[in-house]
Amino acid sequence: MWLMQTPIAEHQPPSTTAGLLLMTYRQAAQRLQVSERTVWTLVNTGRLRAVRFGHTVRIDLADLEAFAERAKGGQAGQAGQVGQAGTPGEGA
Repeated sequence: MWLMQTPIAEHQPPSTTAGLLLMTYRQAAQRLQVSERTVWTLVNTGRLRAVRFGHTVRIDLADLEAFAERAKGGQAGQAGQVGQAGTPGEGA
């Protein structure tokens, strides 16, 4: 008796954030490959936006991706820290 064999698809580990719109701190940390504490710090310093409802806090995938894009350009650490005139420290 012949058994029909189906080709095995290339194995790729499942993404824990695939298809998610809002992520927990843990999921966001996994996506960025940093600690949850780092994500918490980014949110609390205003460098990464978070969605809050009740006692629940989530990270929007679009905001996380925007943060990562800014980081590629060296701007992630400076987001929201530029003075009104566009130069840090001006007007003090």
